[in-house]
Amino acid sequence: MHYFLNYAALDLSGYILRDLWNGFVLQASQSDPMVRQAVLAVSSAHLDRCSGMGLTSATSLASYQTSVNTLRNYMLRKEKPSPELVLLCCILLFTFDRLRGDKAAAAIHLQSAMSILKNARSLMTDDSKRSLVMSQDAIADLTHVLLRMDIEDTMPVLDRGPLLDLAIDSVHAYDDEPPPMKFFSPREFMEPWMETCHAVWTFIGRNAKYRTLPLDEIPPSVLTHRRNLQRRIKAWRAAYKNYISHVGIPAAHDLPPPSPTLNARITDAINALIIESHYFVIKSVLAEALPSPTTLIHPWDLIAEKMLQCGEKALALRHAQDLLDARGHRGESALPGASHAVAGGEAKGATVDCGV
Repeated sequence: MHYFLNYAALDLSGYILRDLWNGFVLQASQSDPMVRQAVLAVSSAHLDRCSGMGLTSATSLASYQTSVNTLRNYMLRKEKPSPELVLLCCILLFTFDRLRGDKAAAAIHLQSAMSILKNARSLMTDDSKRSLVMSQDAIADLTHVLLRMDIEDTMPVLDRGPLLDLAIDSVHAYDDEPPPMKFFSPREFMEPWMETCHAVWTFIGRNAKYRTLPLDEIPPSVLTHRRNLQRRIKAWRAAYKNYISHVGIPAAHDLPPPSPTLNARITDAINALIIESHYFVIKSVLAEALPSPTTLIHPWDLIAEKMLQCGEKALALRHAQDLLDARGHRGESALPGASHAVAGGEAKGATVDCGV
């Protein structure tokens, strides 16, 4: 479990908040052998990849198969299976298959998770059956994890759209005027962003048939829908930039000595930069999903450059994080040439911005 939390989870986090690994996964693995076996499988597969092994080791495959069999037995024998535990196992097994490059197997786990999630969410809306769902907060958290995985899995095929239909929960994405947004934590800006991304991907999939039509042949409601999504993206972007301006993103060359809070902050900054890069993708893809009412000049080279900047800064932070961790174990204080200024908005030059 130590390896999973301190090494594998950092690599696998992406849009998944570390609270999922440190909270729900940690608690579930300590009390449930089924989850613990899935965690062992993911940790072993991650170690295989980091060790440069071309094939998944026998140990990893054995852990994976044991996890799958345990999950199947649980589903067959348990009178009232916990949707949270089953979803968590599906997420971990999906992660294992993606690590070893088996997209087909990963898709099967994702589809199973979507069916279970749909059923769990329907139970939450039924007062007489709500007690069957152990934790509504856990289902909400797992929903956002699956949103991210759904987008990741379906993004290569634009016209297909995502598997999960959350239109009923994404009503704000279709408002004429998006609700005001203000963020105080990475969790607060990640969750609405994933909902918006999912709404955009759903829009693209459902309206792909209009992409090559003249503007005057596209239903006005479809154009209005896109405009409202663009407004929501703009509102999210403004709130995100306001959050970053207050919190700051540390520069890799100007980090203080290692500390528990610094490691968490660097992880948050890396995720913020990933989200920043994803913003440019979603904004551009939505703009190109249908003809525009006016002739616009899109500075695609500039957009690509901004995405590259975000990626380079995130990678530099990750390398610095690894070096700080190694130096911390050896009792050394900081990176060579790094000042001991506070990393963040308080330190001059310590924040980065990937563009407007």
